[in-house]
Amino acid sequence: MRMYRWILISLFVFATFVYAKTIAVGTSADFPPFEYIENGQFVGFDMDLVREIAKLADLEVKFIDMSFDSLIPALRAGQVDVVAAAMTITDDRKQIVDFSSPYWTADQSIIVKADSDLTITILFQKGRIGVQTGTTGDL
Repeated sequence: MRMYRWILISLFVFATFVYAKTIAVGTSADFPPFEYIENGQFVGFDMDLVREIAKLADLEVKFIDMSFDSLIPALRAGQVDVVAAAMTITDDRKQIVDFSSPYWTADQSIIVKADSDLTITILFQKGRIGVQTGTTGDL
């Protein structure tokens, strides 16, 4: 679960704009309202933002859906030119990719069933906790 809703749009490298007509955008299209698939189309706030930026730069966009934890490796390997996936900016990530300025912030929360006796102390015990691999909740 990605609770911080910041986008990673690794700098649209100037050379990419100048020489490429199509940019490959990596995303994990399972996080509405930011990125998801509806009727076979990539939709959501991040997708709209990328389309607008590409339009201003006179570029076509090709979205590539992949698991969230594969996005940075795909960017580093050159499989995608840009990542747009509501990714939290962390010091570790900043050492290997360039982030845009954040446009959205949110806090992470811990939830339990309404009738549960569990509290935040469950995080310090052996218990089952669900998180999305590769997110800051997974750290």
